[in-house]
Amino acid sequence: MLIIAAKVEGSVTLSVNGTAFAEDLVADEQVAEGWRGAIADIAGTSATHVQLDPPPFIERAVRLSEAVNLSEAGNLSDAVNLSSPLTGNIRVPYVIIVPADSEDHAANLSSLLAASIMSTSPSELAESIARHVSEATGGAEYHFVVEEIAEPIAGVDLLQVVVAPTSTTDVTLASRYSASSSAPRALHLGQASLLAAGIVSVVW
Repeated sequence: MLIIAAKVEGSVTLSVNGTAFAEDLVADEQVAEGWRGAIADIAGTSATHVQLDPPPFIERAVRLSEAVNLSEAGNLSDAVNLSSPLTGNIRVPYVIIVPADSEDHAANLSSLLAASIMSTSPSELAESIARHVSEATGGAEYHFVVEEIAEPIAGVDLLQVVVAPTSTTDVTLASRYSASSSAPRALHLGQASLLAAGIVSVVW
């Protein structure tokens, strides 16, 4: 069975107060659920279509004073306060895959999703992330700074899935072909199941 889908790939970079805190966030599956919800929110789609792929990771730790001096003066000499706490920079890559009716529909949809993401300001995304992460973790309060919203890559995917005729419907991926400019990647079973949800009934 072939499925045509809109595909958008991108990433956002967040900063939090402290590398240890950043490590805790990256390892927390509930936090990841909140990140998916926020990305879906700004893209205008469902969180079930969003995958964090590859998983979020921590970039180079930056001292708070270093970040200020870089932005204000561009020169760190004699300016960095060595007692300053470190910020934790977290890169959150994502892939959005949404089933479509046709290749044209998929192309238009991916463009709309990407445009919606790019129309979001860093402060709006930071607010959305804080809200979704708080909801996913049971009401805890979080503060994020969005350092960058990378320009997403929009494209079309043609997916081939196999539906095994068993007592429960088993969806597996046979192969994948990408019509976007980015290199193809292996699609996880969970993603294939989400794509096929509108066509077959998936029993987990």
